Amino acid sequence: MLKQTRQGGLRGKFVDLKARLKEKQHLAMKMLRAVSPLHFKNKVSFALGVANVIAVPYIMGAFPKYFPFVHSVEVVFLVLFRLAYYFVLQKHYFLLDFCYFANVLTLLNLGYSIKMRHFR
Repeated sequence: MLKQTRQGGLRGKFVDLKARLKEKQHLAMKMLRAVSPLHFKNKVSFALGVANVIAVPYIMGAFPKYFPFVHSVEVVFLVLFRLAYYFVLQKHYFLLDFCYFANVLTLLNLGYSIKMRHFR
């Protein structure tokens, strides 16, 4: 009689543990589904960034005389876009970051280099 009670107790604990695990699994799956997927804008930005990382070194190696033009167009477009975006968010002080300062200096240097005919 004692063995049956003990086995029934173990079986009851096992069933209870199994039910709690199922409940936790259900809760975890519910939390995973609640996480919102990446927005389309983020996916496009990532894809364009990766394409840029591939294209710019290729252009620099294959067509070095066109690199100043490509880089200048790209930097002007991206910095102006970021300028407008930050002014809308009223976070335009982020434009004082070193990256933007370095890009503007690079543009000035490229302009001077092109003027001096280093790339022709």
